[in-house]
Amino acid sequence: RFILIILLIGFTFGICIAQNTKQKADSLGALLKNSTDDLKKLDLLNKITNLYVKNKPDSAFKYAYLNLSLAEKVKSKTEIAKSFALLGGVHRFVSNFDSSLFYQTKALEIYKTLQDSSNISRTLISVGLLYNTQGNFAEAYKNYLLAQNIAEQRKDSVALGKLKVNIGLNFYHETEYNKALKYYNEALYIQQRLKDVNSIGNINLNIALIHQKRDELQKALKHFNIALDI
Repeated sequence: RFILIILLIGFTFGICIAQNTKQKADSLGALLKNSTDDLKKLDLLNKITNLYVKNKPDSAFKYAYLNLSLAEKVKSKTEIAKSFALLGGVHRFVSNFDSSLFYQTKALEIYKTLQDSSNISRTLISVGLLYNTQGNFAEAYKNYLLAQNIAEQRKDSVALGKLKVNIGLNFYHETEYNKALKYYNEALYIQQRLKDVNSIGNINLNIALIHQKRDELQKALKHFNIALDI
């Protein structure tokens, strides 16, 4: 009976999420239908795609391709690059890794011609995550480092904090725990300065997991408790 109750709660929760997604999508769809501004339409198509990507990938693809078609009509290189990146994200979610890399690479090429360092860095991170998902940690690390160099030049602490977490996670999967801890601690220092409480909690959880794997249980407990308090 206890298991049945949990299953029923989970089922009901899933229905609520689906209904909430549909309501938001319908609301954005109404704005899209009534809009005459192409750039506004592109923004709405982007938002609808991201709403659907987790539970209705077919719909996500539909709106992502509509986004690309409109971006090409507008003839904006920036918007076309954003559309490629959006498509890359949808393909990644359904594990179409080759297609995801294809679109992310196309986005990256355009951003490079535009010398858009912020979006170059963001796309390199996406490519790194893609390689990380495939277990190609060397290529992931290579892209993360390129993104990190750009973030350092821009003095972008927000991007640096997230990047160092990704690099730490990369080393964690390779069981290079000393390197993983180095990057986690650097990320923690940045996120504490930024007062990003959610990230501070997640980083402490990651640090705790490394200490747990090393049977350093007191250290693990310390960081688990910090994460739990947050």
